[in-house]
Amino acid sequence: MEFKLRVCRACEKILRGRSDKKFCNDHCRNTHNNRLRAPETTYIRNITLVIRRNRAILKSVLGEKKNASVDRNALIEQGFRFRYHTHLENQNKGDDVVCCYDVGYMPTEKDKVLVVRVNRTY
Repeated sequence: MEFKLRVCRACEKILRGRSDKKFCNDHCRNTHNNRLRAPETTYIRNITLVIRRNRAILKSVLGEKKNASVDRNALIEQGFRFRYHTHLENQNKGDDVVCCYDVGYMPTEKDKVLVVRVNRTY
């Protein structure tokens, strides 16, 4: 019978114990799985940062007001990225509000955007 040497998938130390063991401890198991998911995690983290920045920009425009009109280019100059948002919310008038969590915006006239505070129902 031939004996096959088994090594940890993360640190490559020799494994002892069960025959189906793949890692020497929980730390190595977590390290291995984190490496496998690193590209996906980085992508998600970057999108989350953009959405959080969008929310901060919209909140700075609003201040304490319920809504405010702002020039679209002014938002872009502050770093706002219109492509990223969390959800769409339908208003009573049939207009969709593009939301970044609890604040959102609606395009109004040419190059103008109405920034609104969205009611949280959850």
